[in-house]
Amino acid sequence: MRKWFKFLTLAPVSVLPVSAIACGRVEDTEEKIKQDALFKNSEVSTIAQNLWLDSTLKALYNVETNLTDNEAFLNDAYQAYQSYLAKQYTDGSTGALYLSTQLNKWQTEGIFTPEQLEVLKSLASTIYKTPLTKEQFTVLYNTEKTGVKLIVNKVLLVNKYFQINDKDKLLKTEASAFALYGDKFDLDDFNLISYVINKRLVQLWQYDSSNPVDVFSTAQTSISNVSDYISLIQNSNVAETIPTEALLINTNASYELTMGGYKGLQSDNLNNDYSVDTLLTKTNDDILIGFYNPITKQMVKVNSDGVVASAVPVSNNNANISVIYLSQIKPVGKKETVTENGTENTKTKLSFKETPYANNLNKLRLLAAVYDDALYKKAESTFVKLGYVLKVDIEDIKKQLENPEFVAK
Repeated sequence: MRKWFKFLTLAPVSVLPVSAIACGRVEDTEEKIKQDALFKNSEVSTIAQNLWLDSTLKALYNVETNLTDNEAFLNDAYQAYQSYLAKQYTDGSTGALYLSTQLNKWQTEGIFTPEQLEVLKSLASTIYKTPLTKEQFTVLYNTEKTGVKLIVNKVLLVNKYFQINDKDKLLKTEASAFALYGDKFDLDDFNLISYVINKRLVQLWQYDSSNPVDVFSTAQTSISNVSDYISLIQNSNVAETIPTEALLINTNASYELTMGGYKGLQSDNLNNDYSVDTLLTKTNDDILIGFYNPITKQMVKVNSDGVVASAVPVSNNNANISVIYLSQIKPVGKKETVTENGTENTKTKLSFKETPYANNLNKLRLLAAVYDDALYKKAESTFVKLGYVLKVDIEDIKKQLENPEFVAK
């Protein structure tokens, strides 16, 4: 499909020179008939989106050649796909077979060259949570028919959206939020802080059962440590839904890599406070990580050794079992000294810099993009506001691209 990209040009106002697309002579040649056939089918929107994403990311990463030739991009892209795979591997009973299933499909379709198959051949030795090297990822990314490029590029665009920290750009793209919180959020992570607060973001583990045998044997037990939880669910269908290292973002809770029942990034539906004014008064020690007590309706903390502050019952009515463990993802107040009109003042801003997530913010940004599809449209809209648009001068093509926001009007 690459030869058709010449009809579409990215025109980011502030980054690349604006250019128009012109079609030469209009004749009913075999070439034009092929062009018409292509642009009348449903692939035109996908082609345009791929081009827009590819060109936008090249501008953002300052790359002029193939994106994967750039080390910084390749590292981010590889981590993005690892995050995507990690989510797939916890998706139901067959999730762990995701990459193996995809590889079988792609090989059946014959989309790889003999040289590429040689690079990929070691993947056949592991079908469960198949490990992927960077070289193998590069093959999948650069083979258009796998769809890996589109998946990864969408995630990376969201990652770049979260990294916007320029005041003028934030004023242009997040005017309302910036008016409210411009002096309350750390600009380095302004969009990420805004997102996790509005989303009430947590990492969630959960086990529920109304099976009479389970209820009879365990409903009156309690959880005093993570090992108790693991024992409770060991014969359940969620016991193997355990997160991989790619999903671990809390550096104080390595025991989470042993816990089944992983549900991913979710909105907190419990009665926990995510208000900005409250968070500004909090410190790292106030971030709630632990089990939910169904009787008191309160969170009970778990320490870094996996020990619960006080025993948590697994049922509140002896009719069913419900265990919830969550790790809140919250910024906390960080004091900083600023100089205004020659006078030093101390201000408190919300920041991730003093949280258990401080060293894993790139991982958090990628996982947010992987778990929340709506974030891509937000990122797309943001970069369009910053001038990254696709300019099309061929009316027949433009008519088919009326909906995408990234197409210049």
